[in-house]
Amino acid sequence: MSTTAIIEYQADSGVWLRFADCASHPAAVKRMLDACLSSQSWIKKARAIDSDTKQLIDMAIK
Repeated sequence: MSTTAIIEYQADSGVWLRFADCASHPAAVKRMLDACLSSQSWIKKARAIDSDTKQLIDMAIK
């Protein structure tokens, strides 16, 4: 597992777009998922994936 996570949000079209990179530490991932969801009112889903394996780490839904 990588030490870096990629934070993505789901656009209205269903495509996942990159929001930011962060440490894969649970507190950092939670903080960035919350920041992503609160950054735009239309963002409803955000996810964190491992930067190396592309496996899902966590997901947040508004």
